[in-house]
Amino acid sequence: MSDMASLLFFCKAPMNAVMFERPLRRLWTDPRLRIRFTGEGGSGGRARGGADAPGILAALGFAGARAAGGLATRWRVWDAYVSPDIWQPARRARRAVQIFHGVSFKGKMYTPGIRRFSDLFLVGEDMRRRFVAKGLFPEEWPGFHRIGMPKLDAFFDGSLDREAILREAGADPARPVVLYAPTWRPESSLYSHGVEFMRRAAARDGWTLLIKLHDWAWNPATNPIDWRRVAPELEGPRVRFARGANVVPYLFAADLLVSDASSVANEYLLLNRPIVWIDVPDLIRKYEKTIDLDGWGRKTGRIVGGVDELLEACDAALAKPGELSATRRAAAADIFYNPGRATDAFIDGLYGLLELASR
Repeated sequence: MSDMASLLFFCKAPMNAVMFERPLRRLWTDPRLRIRFTGEGGSGGRARGGADAPGILAALGFAGARAAGGLATRWRVWDAYVSPDIWQPARRARRAVQIFHGVSFKGKMYTPGIRRFSDLFLVGEDMRRRFVAKGLFPEEWPGFHRIGMPKLDAFFDGSLDREAILREAGADPARPVVLYAPTWRPESSLYSHGVEFMRRAAARDGWTLLIKLHDWAWNPATNPIDWRRVAPELEGPRVRFARGANVVPYLFAADLLVSDASSVANEYLLLNRPIVWIDVPDLIRKYEKTIDLDGWGRKTGRIVGGVDELLEACDAALAKPGELSATRRAAAADIFYNPGRATDAFIDGLYGLLELASR
């Protein structure tokens, strides 16, 4: 390989960019790298929600971010194609690197389609073990790279300010914060519990409910509720919607997380704070072919049914945040490699594949 390299990053939504943003800031200034982006459908075209891949990156401060055209995406020989999505439009990339958009018990990545990638930047040992157990890769497959999740390094580097995060969201930093982060599908708790949870939280003393919707939930074309219209109607002093694309600051600022099947619940484990799981039987049936409730699953928090039980569970968890602490610590250690150092591991791993010296 020459002393130059071409990189193609897949980005169809802001949440994709968040997964590689921290490493990209270091790669961006390397004159040896030619970096391009591709969006949904294997081109630089419009992604979910109406943004294009370069536009998403430009909003994060990557001035001059450029798209690869559809033909270049599919047929150019890229030195490395990097994607947090299982979609692989770069058919001739020398290395196709999967970096994963999260880890949840839904198990969508544990399918034969993952074999389209030459290299997996694994999030943790639990992930590696599950790939092997399902017969997708051998125990010591050379394409396994023990990386972690770079976006979560922010939990450890002192860059996050709880008070500033909450004030920007319109929440009172003096009050405990319950973060509600449901997954996006129609079967999620957002549509079975969400609106009632929000309305009843607005009438309660003691804590603020901060809601972080999935990127795709904001698109009225694919959701039963137009959240762009409804969210302002539900907001008040005790209920706020988090508008930022990156969930990490909101996780950091929260005293308790409520979710259903979202991968952010596992990310929250690194903070070792309480979690409440809303039971979503319809969603579990939707993923019955891939779901894994025998591993860590929902063992890291209390599982609740209706909104009455949910509100009571929130109060109880805030009163006794140490319950299940040992379970959360054990799960975090198994699910994540290199906490606080995943960006370094990502950079070293990618430069190794490119056969370039790290900078």
